[in-house]
Amino acid sequence: MTKFATRKLIELRERHSKFRLKVVDVKQIGGGIPNDCAGNASNEADKNPLNSRKPGWLVMPFDKVSGTTQIIQHWWNGDPENNHFDTTPLIERDVEYVLDPELMTYFRKHYELLSSMVAASLLLHQDGKVFAVYDDIHNHRLVVPINDLSVETIFSFYQNPKI
Repeated sequence: MTKFATRKLIELRERHSKFRLKVVDVKQIGGGIPNDCAGNASNEADKNPLNSRKPGWLVMPFDKVSGTTQIIQHWWNGDPENNHFDTTPLIERDVEYVLDPELMTYFRKHYELLSSMVAASLLLHQDGKVFAVYDDIHNHRLVVPINDLSVETIFSFYQNPKI
């Protein structure tokens, strides 16, 4: 059963996406480095070129105390048979994975402008407000309201400063 936050994420992202988002089953196999999903997915694809990187979101369980759901931008892998697997360890079991192909397209097109292939994560409040969650250049966690979930907006927090 798809969570409310997952349905809301898909609705809000698809307003700005050229691609359809979808919930996928992902086998958590571990073996990678904690908190390095992009590196883990890239390493797996380098080890076996048949295994591609898959971009998307982890929709965490609803937090009743704060009235929010964390939605973490995340990378995992897929094999040629379209099976999905995640080598990043310590992922909660009660999460939903949402495949969002436009994240890869945007990163490939704009990689020179970006300091990370991981876009800002999101915080969805039960009242429908959405916040971007990201770390600034001093590694301070910031939470700011955003008005849209376009790739331009969610990657804007990790653009390299102009030189």
